Amino acid sequence: MASLSSLSQKLQGIMNVASSKLSSPMGPIELRTALLILFQLVVQLKEQRAEARDSLYEDCGVPDQLETEMKGLDESFEFADWAYDEDPRGTLTENLRRKGFSLLRHDKTALPGYVGHYVAINPEKKVALIGVKGTSNIEDFLTDLAGNVITHKLDGPFVPGGASEIRVHEGILISAKRLTDIIQPFVEELFLPAGYRIIVTGHSLGAGAGTILGILLRSRLPSLVSSADSVGTDEGIEDNGNEGLLK
Repeated sequence: MASLSSLSQKLQGIMNVASSKLSSPMGPIELRTALLILFQLVVQLKEQRAEARDSLYEDCGVPDQLETEMKGLDESFEFADWAYDEDPRGTLTENLRRKGFSLLRHDKTALPGYVGHYVAINPEKKVALIGVKGTSNIEDFLTDLAGNVITHKLDGPFVPGGASEIRVHEGILISAKRLTDIIQPFVEELFLPAGYRIIVTGHSLGAGAGTILGILLRSRLPSLVSSADSVGTDEGIEDNGNEGLLK
């Protein structure tokens, strides 16, 4: 989290934009109070959702999942967590190295409509790893707030016989389109020619953006669709976001 003074400046900037955009009789103090209340409600709702989820799992018991369906998910969750680069066990580079990966790119951009991410490869296993960071700062929160559901026309179907358009969260789509423009050259010029398996993983906002990244890459690159019978095969794109799993 940024320093208190930096956060205060960002909040004041939000207040100024809100005052200019909204036809509201509220003054600066009332608007600031309303925003703080909104933050508190968001936190409370997230806590309630977590409690409801845990209660549902306890009531349902342990699901009888096939081993193949769960294989690798725990490691993918770890890869997703590393996108925040806050692991006390080491830096992102150090953690990846322990798993045999070399870091190619690490983007910490903090702007609304962007998502932090990293790209790494394991040459021995021929695996490419794309980790997308979730919400962790005020800029990410503003991306989350762009919550209109919009229709996006795809360049092509992302699965054989699939739809030509998707309905998606506007902020996530904006972030994912920018991310796709960055990642596509890696996929086209390096991963596909070298026969790498591609894993996309992320948490929270990163899971949403990572899922849309996979869809957009498949819609832009027909070879990703034709080379894989299903998501997650050795020659396709495997999306392992812990809140956005494409299987």
